[in-house]
Amino acid sequence: MKLEARFIAGVAEVEPTAWDRLVGEASPFLEWTFLDACEKFSAVPSFGAAAQHLTVYEGGRLIAAVPLYCKGDGRGEFIYDWAWYMLAQRMGVDYYPKLLSMSPFTPVPAPHFLLDAAYERAALMPALAGLVEDCARKSGMRGVHYLFVPDEEARALEQVGYLRRLTYQLVWQNAGYPNFEAFLARFKSKDRVKIRREMRRADEQGLRFETRSGLAIMPEDCEALYHFYTRTCALYGTGSNYLKRGTWQQLFRDWKHRLVLFLAFRGKERVAGSLCVHKGDALYGRYWGCSEELPGLYFNAACYQPQQYAVRHGIARFYAGFGNATYKHARGLDPEPTHSAHRLFEPRLHQILAGALDRERLLKEMEIREIYRRSKLRKPAGGA
Repeated sequence: MKLEARFIAGVAEVEPTAWDRLVGEASPFLEWTFLDACEKFSAVPSFGAAAQHLTVYEGGRLIAAVPLYCKGDGRGEFIYDWAWYMLAQRMGVDYYPKLLSMSPFTPVPAPHFLLDAAYERAALMPALAGLVEDCARKSGMRGVHYLFVPDEEARALEQVGYLRRLTYQLVWQNAGYPNFEAFLARFKSKDRVKIRREMRRADEQGLRFETRSGLAIMPEDCEALYHFYTRTCALYGTGSNYLKRGTWQQLFRDWKHRLVLFLAFRGKERVAGSLCVHKGDALYGRYWGCSEELPGLYFNAACYQPQQYAVRHGIARFYAGFGNATYKHARGLDPEPTHSAHRLFEPRLHQILAGALDRERLLKEMEIREIYRRSKLRKPAGGA
């Protein structure tokens, strides 16, 4: 039966169950509900992004999709290409607009070629990539970029002329800990003492933590977390207030089953909190904030509480965001490679970046090995 390709201006044009069937057990940030909430209020043309997803049908059945956004700037991508843009400017060529396959504002690795299980990925991927590139060229895009894709997707794209880029993020791995003390036992004594001291600070500051998920989440939690989020963006992330109130409210209304909140209370007052997303064997730390600055509060809300939750629930991995700060490494997170693939339609720019990325990849591989070597976690008893 003949396949029919359609480019659509948002997931609202697709039946939610049909889209999510293709996503399957992959990233929650590619699910219909998350994308729809972003595309209604945040990932919109007035903020520099416009959805242009590829969908493929066979006999009226959705059998493949690639999430795509036309972008006019580099905000909210986390695979930073500002230097590429500046190079293009010096060369006198346009860098924008560009077509990105991404989950809006979310640095989480996931397959981006969403396929029905009945179809062979290796056979269909090149055709889908060709459709995306043809659309980009006809639409006047200056390049196509796939962000946070699995290594196998990045390498497959490399085989058809894309540039493969290696980056990394710090991730906590659950080594089957029976309790949190078993995790702490992997640290050297001085580091373990430091973590326990930070964990005690919440009690000393008169705070108590509550974990809320699903139907236990209250409207007041939504408002408090949104206030914390916007405050954090204003203080530490100029221009990073990506999720507008409408997106936030829709996610708290329609996506509660994915949300896990770690809230710090003083009496009945919410003082701080972090918002995580749970799916399958992974917990994703996304947003944090507070109403007052207190020593150790961030580490308790955004590191120790999610780690303890993961241990209690047997969750295999905790992604603590894309920033590779040393304080995350000091609390038991180690580097995990992340991958992207890029094609620039200006031949000279593409060729220059090819050599630069080859050199960058060697440096990143060395950096990852060195960070692993300096891991704060001692090898488990009996480990290699």
